[in-house]
Amino acid sequence: MDVPGKPRTTSLIYGWTKLDRGTGSERAFEDFVKGAAHILTDSTGTEFIDARSTVWNVSFGHSQSAIAEAVASQMGRLTGVPTIDGQASDTAERLAVRLAELTGLPRVYLSLSGSSANEVAIAMARAYAAAKGSPGRALILSLDRGYHGQSIGTLPLAGITNPSAPAPEDLGYGRIQNCYCYRCPVGRDRSTCKVECIDHAVDQIERIGPERVAAVIIEPVQGSVGQDPPVEWFARLAAYLADKDILLIADEVA
Repeated sequence: MDVPGKPRTTSLIYGWTKLDRGTGSERAFEDFVKGAAHILTDSTGTEFIDARSTVWNVSFGHSQSAIAEAVASQMGRLTGVPTIDGQASDTAERLAVRLAELTGLPRVYLSLSGSSANEVAIAMARAYAAAKGSPGRALILSLDRGYHGQSIGTLPLAGITNPSAPAPEDLGYGRIQNCYCYRCPVGRDRSTCKVECIDHAVDQIERIGPERVAAVIIEPVQGSVGQDPPVEWFARLAAYLADKDILLIADEVA
């Protein structure tokens, strides 16, 4: 609980929060104590709309009885089994089958977070290139203003440089131009443009050398930027990458 005029004492590290927050008279943190559907309630009884689904992992809302009952039932029968070293569970198999049906993809890898999923996807892309006889095709390209996680292997994809993370080039990452209709990078108006910004992104890949690129990772809907790109942009990018045998990684966390 916050004490006015005193810093908060806690054992919890709050990610992305300035450590000196709350050293004055202002309230340092929101203490949420319960949630129902899209509403969160803090320790003072104040209600808030959870507009970001608690960072995207509560997409169906809080305190959903059907979800709680399903989780309790599963944990009462089997809490968890890893899907490595030849181990599996019927629940994981059924989930994989359902996801494959919904996405049209032949295989599913179950990961623990968006960051780890992206790291696995990058490893798979490089392994794919090596298996096809092109081990030098290892470069991973991301879009400027993109975001793909905060692990040591994904934070540099956003071009974020700080002492705690390697430089993007140290991990074999590069960046290309994004589509950003709100402030068009090539000065066009969305109502009349022909999505020329994709040509600039393709030109960048051509200058880099498509034979060096294992994959391009994108957010079809950007969670941090909030950009809703034209469908044609992704369609033309996907067609170009397929022609060059470059994999497209769709980061769908948001």
